Amino acid sequence: MKSATYLLHGISTDASVTDSGAVSLTTDASASIKVLVAAPVLGDADSDGDGVSDADEGYGDSDNDGIPDYQDDITESYLAPIGDSGQVVETSFGTTIALGDAALSAGDNEIYFMNNQTFPLLM
Repeated sequence: MKSATYLLHGISTDASVTDSGAVSLTTDASASIKVLVAAPVLGDADSDGDGVSDADEGYGDSDNDGIPDYQDDITESYLAPIGDSGQVVETSFGTTIALGDAALSAGDNEIYFMNNQTFPLLM
């Protein structure tokens, strides 16, 4: 593990792995993990309003965007909700929009844009 940062609601960590082959190869990865004091009880309610009960959707994150399935009404990984507006932000098909450290630290599952805020294009 290269580093770990403790967030308000979780932990963020980086790792680097190198093999010992004839030609040494290295790969780096990072992960942010939301940590809860206790898991919420999932029942017949439908927190995300998608017509599927929280219990049936479960705690998983099938689209790998950082939002638990029971709170995520968008199944496409290239779409993400913008606040409570009902609007979405979209990227190219085959890519993923995922929550980062700031959203996880805030305990939030949504993307927000502030006035005059720009973001670099990552390829």
